[in-house]
Amino acid sequence: MNLPLAPAAHDRAPGTGSDVVTDPRECWNLLAALQMLRAHLWLGRVGECSLGLSVIVALEPVTASFLIDALRDPDDLAPGTDLYFDTQVEGRRLRFECTLIEIVELDGGPAYRATDPRLVLDQQRRNAYRVRVPETLRLPAALGSGLQRAPARMLDLSTRGCSTRVESPLSVARGDTLQLQFKLGEFDLSCSATVRHIQRLAGASRIGMEFDLAEKTDAPSLDQAVARLQREILRRRQS
Repeated sequence: MNLPLAPAAHDRAPGTGSDVVTDPRECWNLLAALQMLRAHLWLGRVGECSLGLSVIVALEPVTASFLIDALRDPDDLAPGTDLYFDTQVEGRRLRFECTLIEIVELDGGPAYRATDPRLVLDQQRRNAYRVRVPETLRLPAALGSGLQRAPARMLDLSTRGCSTRVESPLSVARGDTLQLQFKLGEFDLSCSATVRHIQRLAGASRIGMEFDLAEKTDAPSLDQAVARLQREILRRRQS
């Protein structure tokens, strides 16, 4: 299971020194992904040093709470304490804050039941921010390699790279160079891109690519296209 795509900047509300994701569904989707990935978390009190490593062991949607395994004995924690947990996975650093409800026993050791998760930090390791393309905004593309050519749908886009969904057979491996073509408004863009990751899905593939800067002759048009896409998504969300 992969992490959900990072939310666009306008999905966030200003926080203290960072952006706070206020959509509960976004937070719960990320927590579910972290649980499936068994991601290691650095857990601690808000404003203090880390208490140590932990993992999410259960989500409890009925009570809007979740369990965090306490891999060391709790240190003077009480219900109502604000906790944070950090993790770094798939090139993203995530920090959540939550509120401790109670300390319970789990497999002979302590666990923290917490609620009200808030994503206060979501940093991408990429050099350029990627814009998520909603399913309602169709952005067709085409990928080619030698005699192969396959239609694709753009999933996210930045000035440095993109991710696409390909449902036709396409023989490709990590490190291969593909020719990418897509149209956004009046911009007809074409450039070569290096495959950085491939995720095989049921009947499709998700291909993440980095544009070849030496071959990216459409750089000014690409910058304008990404900016236009951001504005278009913002208008659709506000309408």
